[in-house]
Amino acid sequence: MLTLNIKFKYFLLIYLLTLPFGIINSKEKSNLAVHGSYTFETYEGQKNIAVYMSFFNNSDKNIEIDSFHSNLSPRIEMHDIKITDDVVKMVMMEDVIVKKKSELFLQPGGKHLMFFEITKKLDDGDSFDLKVVLKNGNELNTKVMVLNKKLKSNFLKWFKMKTKRVHSTSVVIEDAGVMITGKSGSGKSDLALRLIDSGATLISDDITICETIGKAIFLFPPNETKGLLEVREIGIMTVPYIENIKLTLLVELVEKEIDRLPKQTFTKLMNTKIQKIKIKGKNSSSVAKIKLKINEINDYG
Repeated sequence: MLTLNIKFKYFLLIYLLTLPFGIINSKEKSNLAVHGSYTFETYEGQKNIAVYMSFFNNSDKNIEIDSFHSNLSPRIEMHDIKITDDVVKMVMMEDVIVKKKSELFLQPGGKHLMFFEITKKLDDGDSFDLKVVLKNGNELNTKVMVLNKKLKSNFLKWFKMKTKRVHSTSVVIEDAGVMITGKSGSGKSDLALRLIDSGATLISDDITICETIGKAIFLFPPNETKGLLEVREIGIMTVPYIENIKLTLLVELVEKEIDRLPKQTFTKLMNTKIQKIKIKGKNSSSVAKIKLKINEINDYG
């Protein structure tokens, strides 16, 4: 059972995640803000830690981060989780870009900062300074909170995000989560298979678990079907999968005729505005259409 003190820090953390923590050091006003920086207490002798936070870019231009600096560690890198030959690995991100009018979430199970060879043990209640240096020369300073390690395993349990199970198949194309919906037999799994064949990675088949974090929706597979994809005429296949991916595009598979030049469409899912397209999933051009739409969203938002 968590103590009252630990529970209070849960609420404090959630509150702090909504506040701008970044302080800009520049003669120019910055449109990049960093929020809610935190890590977890360490054990004796631990050398490396993961640190989490959120970046928000309110400008009309992409903002590139050059480096991170702290007296706590001589080497800090941003890492992401990738799947290679069915093996989940952490890889360093060479280019760290917060896209225009967008956000970059660093969180457990996804992108994060790795601090190597930390210089001291971190205890619950500690804090330390982190400097974020941008390519344009601006600097952001943020204070990283150290939280009780019990929070790491109980965070979602105690602060349960809004969760919804959606009848859908989901994949990730580069960093963009794509949820495919439609009636049974409309071709959701088949379209996912073709997307995977062209470079996408499976998130979930048939059922997608959606969790809201802030104003974004993140996609997860149910535990019982992780890495499983139904391939008609072959069977249930095991494929590489990934989870905790932000939803970027909702694709609805339809059978009726669609306008040749439809207007840009949005839908509300869990009170969150998401771009949506309708296509005939069994058409040979469906994969190309989805990729074109993802590119458009990445370029123009």
